[in-house]
Amino acid sequence: MRKLIFILYIITICVLIFISARPIIDGNINFDTDIARDFLLLEDVYYNHNITLIGPRSGGIPGVFHGPLWIYLNLPAYALGAGNPIAVGWFWVGLFILSIGIIYYVSIKMFDRTTAMISTIVYASAYGTSIPYFFNPVGAVIIAPLLYYALWKYFKTNSWRWLMICLFIFGCVIQLQMAFGVPLLVVMIPFILYRIWKMKNIKHLFAFTILAIPLSSYILFELRHDFLQIKAVFDYLSGVENLGKEDETFTGLIYKRFNMLTGEVI
Repeated sequence: MRKLIFILYIITICVLIFISARPIIDGNINFDTDIARDFLLLEDVYYNHNITLIGPRSGGIPGVFHGPLWIYLNLPAYALGAGNPIAVGWFWVGLFILSIGIIYYVSIKMFDRTTAMISTIVYASAYGTSIPYFFNPVGAVIIAPLLYYALWKYFKTNSWRWLMICLFIFGCVIQLQMAFGVPLLVVMIPFILYRIWKMKNIKHLFAFTILAIPLSSYILFELRHDFLQIKAVFDYLSGVENLGKEDETFTGLIYKRFNMLTGEVI
């Protein structure tokens, strides 16, 4: 009976993948603002051989940008397809399949096979329709389960290696989606520090240095451009209008994000 259920599960996942990939099979990609922006950045890096230290502009704080990780992640597919968006679209299909595998792996390690099967079916059903318009937050969604798994492993094993893996993934999430990675890191740091203090593993604090690797592009950009983004953040927090964006207070932004979170959950 279990074997039959697993076979039906595999068939269901394959059907969901096919349905999700159908727009790419038909040669369609949704070129909205974010997708068009990313392809312009890909074109600039590929054809002009420009090395970029920043990625797409962040929609939250004027003058702040996401990291370039999403651009470089898509660049090989863009190059193989000679700029053909459908080649990148097939890469997105591959990322979608990879994300299903990651969720299955993390779920079965942290829980059991039943949870893994249910979670992947729910994820594939809910997220598959977004394949034709993948952009940088998708990368954060894909690796987020690995972040939670690494953090869980650290609290379970008390191994500094898992803490370094966790913090490295944190840095990659920040590269891909600052609005998700930065608040999450701020929330989780007190718990990690408390764990280090409780277990008297002061040496584990050195694990935070691993953040310098995924955040190196931000560091280099700030040093080369007179701390442009840091100044933009301070201007925003002080209420100074920046880059012609509609002025909004920091507390107003937090309130709006909270309403978005509770609204989507409810």
